[in-house]
Amino acid sequence: MSLTPTSYRRVTSISITRPPIKVLPTITHDWHDLGVLVAGGGIILGYEARLRFNGRSYPSNPTVPPATRLKDPAGKQVIGEEAGWMPKPAP
Repeated sequence: MSLTPTSYRRVTSISITRPPIKVLPTITHDWHDLGVLVAGGGIILGYEARLRFNGRSYPSNPTVPPATRLKDPAGKQVIGEEAGWMPKPAP
Protein backbone atom coordinates (compact mmCIF):
# COMPACT_ATOMS: atom_id res chain seq x y z
CA MET A 1 0.00 0.00 0.00
CA SER A 2 1.10 3.53 -0.71
CA LEU A 3 -0.03 6.47 1.40
CA THR A 4 -2.03 9.12 -0.46
CA PRO A 5 -3.20 12.45 1.02
CA THR A 6 -6.50 10.89 2.17
CA SER A 7 -6.01 7.12 2.25
CA TYR A 8 -3.88 4.27 0.89
CA ARG A 9 -3.59 2.94 -2.64
CA ARG A 10 -2.82 -0.68 -3.51
CA VAL A 11 0.56 -0.99 -5.15
CA THR A 12 0.38 -4.69 -5.97
CA SER A 13 -1.20 -8.01 -5.13
CA ILE A 14 1.29 -10.85 -4.84
CA SER A 15 0.17 -14.45 -5.33
CA ILE A 16 1.51 -17.74 -3.96
CA THR A 17 3.62 -16.45 -1.10
CA ARG A 18 3.96 -17.57 2.49
CA PRO A 19 5.30 -15.89 5.60
CA PRO A 20 7.85 -14.70 6.34
CA ILE A 21 7.69 -11.54 4.23
CA LYS A 22 10.76 -9.33 4.53
CA VAL A 23 11.74 -5.79 3.65
CA LEU A 24 15.24 -6.05 2.18
CA PRO A 25 18.03 -3.49 2.58
CA THR A 26 18.33 -3.13 -1.22
CA ILE A 27 16.32 -0.42 -3.01
CA THR A 28 14.95 -0.24 -6.57
CA HIS A 29 13.22 2.91 -7.89
CA ASP A 30 13.28 4.44 -4.38
CA TRP A 31 11.35 1.50 -2.83
CA HIS A 32 12.80 -1.34 -0.78
CA ASP A 33 12.93 -4.76 -2.41
CA LEU A 34 10.78 -7.46 -0.79
CA GLY A 35 11.75 -11.00 0.15
CA VAL A 36 8.97 -13.60 0.08
CA LEU A 37 8.92 -17.34 0.72
CA VAL A 38 7.79 -19.49 -2.20
CA ALA A 39 6.86 -23.09 -1.32
CA GLY A 40 4.22 -25.74 -1.92
CA GLY A 41 2.01 -26.26 -4.97
CA GLY A 42 4.60 -28.47 -6.66
CA ILE A 43 7.64 -26.54 -5.42
CA ILE A 44 9.44 -29.26 -3.48
CA LEU A 45 12.22 -27.16 -1.96
CA GLY A 46 10.95 -23.75 -0.88
CA TYR A 47 13.08 -20.68 -1.50
CA GLU A 48 13.03 -16.93 -0.96
CA ALA A 49 12.34 -14.70 -3.94
CA ARG A 50 13.36 -11.06 -4.38
CA LEU A 51 10.67 -8.72 -5.69
CA ARG A 52 11.88 -5.38 -7.04
CA PHE A 53 9.68 -2.32 -7.49
CA ASN A 54 9.51 -1.32 -11.17
CA GLY A 55 8.39 2.26 -10.59
CA ARG A 56 4.67 1.34 -10.46
CA SER A 57 4.33 -2.01 -8.66
CA TYR A 58 6.05 -5.17 -7.47
CA PRO A 59 5.83 -8.40 -9.51
CA SER A 60 2.59 -10.26 -8.80
CA ASN A 61 4.07 -13.75 -9.16
CA PRO A 62 7.33 -14.52 -7.31
CA THR A 63 7.95 -17.75 -9.27
CA VAL A 64 8.59 -16.13 -12.66
CA PRO A 65 10.81 -13.27 -13.92
CA PRO A 66 11.30 -10.47 -13.13
CA ALA A 67 11.29 -12.05 -9.63
CA THR A 68 14.58 -13.75 -8.81
CA ARG A 69 15.78 -16.26 -6.22
CA LEU A 70 17.19 -14.44 -3.24
CA LYS A 71 20.80 -15.37 -2.53
CA ASP A 72 21.17 -13.32 0.68
CA PRO A 73 18.11 -13.71 2.93
CA ALA A 74 19.00 -10.67 5.09
CA GLY A 75 16.18 -8.24 5.74
CA LYS A 76 13.62 -7.15 8.30
CA GLN A 77 10.73 -9.54 8.69
CA VAL A 78 7.44 -7.60 8.62
CA ILE A 79 4.93 -10.47 8.29
CA GLY A 80 5.32 -13.76 10.13
CA GLU A 81 5.80 -15.13 13.61
CA GLU A 82 8.98 -13.15 14.39
CA ALA A 83 7.29 -9.90 13.35
CA GLY A 84 4.35 -10.69 15.60
CA TRP A 85 1.86 -10.83 12.74
CA MET A 86 0.64 -13.92 10.94
CA PRO A 87 -2.17 -13.93 8.37
CA LYS A 88 -5.32 -15.79 9.36
CA PRO A 89 -5.95 -19.06 7.50
CA ALA A 90 -8.61 -18.97 4.82
CA PRO A 91 -11.99 -20.33 5.97
